[in-house]
Amino acid sequence: DLKKCLYSRDPATVCSGPSTKIRLHAIASAYDTDSAMIQWQDLSNIGTFSNPHRLITDYFPGITAGIRTLRLTVHGIKGCSGTVVFDEKLITVFELPLLTNTPLHKEICSNSSTNLILNSNVPGTLFTWTCTPSSANVMGWSNNAIPTTIMNQILINSGFNIETVTYHITPHANNCNGSDTNFVVTVYPVPDLSNPLPLSLSICSNTPANILLTSHVSGTLFTWTCTPSSANVTGWSNNNIPSTFLNQTWTNSGFNIETVTYHIVPHANGCPGDTTNFVVTVYPTPDLNNNPLAISQCNNLATNIGLTSNVLGTLFTWTCTPSSGNITGFSNNAVPTTLLNQTLVNTSFTIETVIYYITPHSNGCDGIVYNYVVTVYPVADVYFNPFAQTICSQQSTNIHIDSHVTGATFTWTATPSSINLSGFSGGSGNLISQTITNSGNTIETV
Repeated sequence: DLKKCLYSRDPATVCSGPSTKIRLHAIASAYDTDSAMIQWQDLSNIGTFSNPHRLITDYFPGITAGIRTLRLTVHGIKGCSGTVVFDEKLITVFELPLLTNTPLHKEICSNSSTNLILNSNVPGTLFTWTCTPSSANVMGWSNNAIPTTIMNQILINSGFNIETVTYHITPHANNCNGSDTNFVVTVYPVPDLSNPLPLSLSICSNTPANILLTSHVSGTLFTWTCTPSSANVTGWSNNNIPSTFLNQTWTNSGFNIETVTYHIVPHANGCPGDTTNFVVTVYPTPDLNNNPLAISQCNNLATNIGLTSNVLGTLFTWTCTPSSGNITGFSNNAVPTTLLNQTLVNTSFTIETVIYYITPHSNGCDGIVYNYVVTVYPVADVYFNPFAQTICSQQSTNIHIDSHVTGATFTWTATPSSINLSGFSGGSGNLISQTITNSGNTIETV
């Protein structure tokens, strides 16, 4: 009876591998096998034995998975019927599980899930792992001792450099453990906008600005959308082409301060950062709104011109050009003010002018130059033809009045030397023609 004469104690399943071996231990209980002939055979012709002629031997199944049929043949066991007995045993050799994901790396943005489905060459394989982070700046990883097929961890990179988590993954199937395989998850940092605070720029209308956008994360580029404060500010535009320069020329067509708010999104390594607002303040162009831009005045008077603007807080400077050397009292002014108050003197007999080239200034911005003309009339003189006249009583005067100033007109009053004179009076015009009577006995004058 084979079961009584011989039986083996060996495992039914093993894992494949070049170093895998099975200790085969056949026992012929209570029977004498000393003189028996022993032969172990692998009927699949795959495995080998350390010594096929001993009841106790090591069997090397090899790396090929499958079922091995092992036969033990023994000749001449005393006490057993017959001279030859056999024992056959089926051994299942399971293939070692491997991690077959390819490639063995993945790149994700910070605060994203690894979301990995782990694959193997052996159906039903589950996985455990340990982790090695590149630095303390990467978090969210954890070792896992519970076999699974999903590696789903949310990794956070709190720094500004690229970090990694190396997962040392062990596959498990059919009580066989495969070799550890490293799977590297690269965790990109969140790009930021690192321009110095405050995140703002103040600029004059129609002035180009070349703002260099910076980040703590190398290689960061930026896109943006814009929100203007009103329709009076133009020149801004949204940008969906990543760049490091915000270079736009803004125009403020009104008289109030306007803004453009840029909603800037940083991008690096395929990862967007948080939206950050950058505010550009666009100052209006100050103007001179006096109307008309001219006054006329008499000689030796103060101009006393209050300069005004549509832009709040505007002050003014100016330079001057006189029409000739006959006018004095003007001066250039480099100290911003709102009052042009100069006493102008015309020493000639012709009309003279001073042109003031006035520049408005507000919020550090200069407006265009305006010409303001001050006309200074000369002082009219008077001369007579003849300069003096002698007449007899009851004769008429014939005195012509003239001036070196073109267009001068004349008025006069009259003062007699005594009450003996009559016929005189004040008047106007350019001719004094009056009949004077002297009722006394002495020479009189008017």
